[in-house]
Amino acid sequence: MLGRFAPCHRSRHGYPSVIADDGQQNIAVTRDLRHSPLMSAIELENAVEKLPPDELDRFAAWFEQFVDSQWDDVLSADVAAGRLDAVAQKADSDFEAGRCTPL
Repeated sequence: MLGRFAPCHRSRHGYPSVIADDGQQNIAVTRDLRHSPLMSAIELENAVEKLPPDELDRFAAWFEQFVDSQWDDVLSADVAAGRLDAVAQKADSDFEAGRCTPL
């Protein structure tokens, strides 16, 4: 699956390299993905528009998992920081008081 990254050596330009493993091939990327994008959003959009249908399907599946993972990380951080405690307490109170309706 695209999206699993492993640290690698530094490239000849001094940027850290990573390997993206999609389960079938390894793709070397020669920039620090956290701080310096490989391409702009417009360049990425243009590249995606040029993908053949099978590659577009593969990319779409990977991107959906990537977005889901990002959301999970944000939600986990909010829970760990206690930002949802008040909402959870209100939901528990409403349930205990019978103020909930079955879905």
